[in-house]
Amino acid sequence: MPSTQSDKRIRYDGISDWYDLNSGADEEAAESLRGLLGREAGRCLDLGCGTGQYFALLAECGGRVVGLDVSMDQLQIARR
Repeated sequence: MPSTQSDKRIRYDGISDWYDLNSGADEEAAESLRGLLGREAGRCLDLGCGTGQYFALLAECGGRVVGLDVSMDQLQIARR
């Protein structure tokens, strides 16, 4: 049975603080992003941004960052 949007919210909401403490921007992925974006990224849409792990990196690359995620709990952390 395919998952629904509400299934995804249940999966992430309620554990967002734990997720934020136990995950981080992967350095290999960060280096790849730096190489792809360069220093003047412009506007960046981070789809499935979670708690905003890559916001600082995207901003460092010159991007104006907008995050989008289905989890309201994770978006609240990302806003901080």
